[in-house]
Amino acid sequence: MAKRYWEKTYSFTSHYDVPFQYVCGHCGREVSGVRKVERTYQYSKTAPFDRWSRDQGRNNQILALTEAEGKEGDAKAEALLKKELAFYKTEVEKGHYDVFLKQHTKCPFCQNVQRWAYPLKKCWIEILFGAAATPLGAYLLYRLIAALRGTAALDDTTFPLLIIGGAMFLVLGPCSLVTGILELRKRNAMKDQPEQLPEVRFPD
Repeated sequence: MAKRYWEKTYSFTSHYDVPFQYVCGHCGREVSGVRKVERTYQYSKTAPFDRWSRDQGRNNQILALTEAEGKEGDAKAEALLKKELAFYKTEVEKGHYDVFLKQHTKCPFCQNVQRWAYPLKKCWIEILFGAAATPLGAYLLYRLIAALRGTAALDDTTFPLLIIGGAMFLVLGPCSLVTGILELRKRNAMKDQPEQLPEVRFPD
């Protein structure tokens, strides 16, 4: 016969309010606020089932936290919070402000999204995709023109693929390339306007 257990789960939560501020790149007004970072540690306490204790209503007493367990739970929640804050601090130092301030990218006054909110990684992905897609689209278009002129043989399956693929890559490629370059230039231009970059004050 399987042994029965009582179980009770406790949650320990630790949080820290991280202040930030920046000057809106559109309306020029100063924006400030706090980003709350919170982490929770859950601890499950078990005890062998005891019919007499249940009849006496002592099961909650048996599963009550000891002082040592309470301190350990608080310490583990604090450790999780410090790890989370260290991760966000590293991302901010790399210039990835959107990772930490993703809910505060819009100016509360003019409702415009800040330039620093455009992910740097996304800029490079768009540039690389555009640089690869544009010549591929041109090549597919060349194959299509050659087929129409009768200098290349194509079957009925390949012909529509060339039309769709060529059109898609020739539209998406240049658009992605231009967008990535423009957003990257906007981010680089902000180096001369450091007040527009968020100042985030993490705990020491």
